[in-house]
Amino acid sequence: MHGETLYEFALAHVALKTCVPARCNSLSIFVMHSTPQERARQSAKLPSRNAGFTLIELMVVILTCAMLGCLVVPALARSGDGGKRAVCYNNLRQLGTAMIMYGNDNRDFLALPNWDGGAPSNPAGWLYFVSSRIPNPFVAPWLNNGDSAWQTGLWWKYMPNAKAYLCPVDIQSPSYTENQRINELSSYVMNGAVCGYEIASRTCKITDAWSPDCYMLWVPDENALGPGNPGAFAFNDGSNYPNTMEGGLAQMHTLAGGDILTVGGAVQFVSLQRFAKESNSSVKSLAWWSPFSSNGH
Repeated sequence: MHGETLYEFALAHVALKTCVPARCNSLSIFVMHSTPQERARQSAKLPSRNAGFTLIELMVVILTCAMLGCLVVPALARSGDGGKRAVCYNNLRQLGTAMIMYGNDNRDFLALPNWDGGAPSNPAGWLYFVSSRIPNPFVAPWLNNGDSAWQTGLWWKYMPNAKAYLCPVDIQSPSYTENQRINELSSYVMNGAVCGYEIASRTCKITDAWSPDCYMLWVPDENALGPGNPGAFAFNDGSNYPNTMEGGLAQMHTLAGGDILTVGGAVQFVSLQRFAKESNSSVKSLAWWSPFSSNGH
């Protein structure tokens, strides 16, 4: 037999062995006596097994889409604040750079923390200088006058960007938008450890802190003492005690804690539990690190 004839005979033999007898005769005869073109045309007429979804396949697709939705939707919901958190993180990095550059120009001394309660006749600090009151960008003569409210601060020379002083979430807080704060220049406050938590013209060197991880700047909690109530001293000037009575640590971007600029210039995420532990310490800690006292307070 020729090759094509052998191939056709083999197909017919398989069909006879595997098919139902009543249907095999016609299949065998068709295979043995049809041309390849006829067989192709006949195959095209046969119904396709995969012409549509079965109910089970459809349910699998629906369940898969539902599972993907459970994963993607929360991520999309967080993405908006994720961008604001990145801005806030970058703000702290920029302010940390200003802190280091100021120290390099001033024999490693830190700028005064504006521990002044907004009172005049105090030296200029990191954030502002008081002539009659803390400069306020929402009132005259600073209103509609560009960045003039920030320009009296000692860090402005190194970070001339007003937006870098403001957390994009904090400036949506009622106490900020309704101009209820004495200090409207910055969302971030400096640790009063720099001057020993006293109204004084003294300051310390960066190297005076017992650890480079000591807390320097953070955002106080807008709701520390109740909804919309950060406390009377959270934003009364440019610096705070590191405790809940002066706002504690804000949960601006996550309920777990917040970002803090350290004395070493790094930005670290600090959980609420860690901040509470450090701020409740009666001895030197990352929160209480004043070099002017033995216990850092």
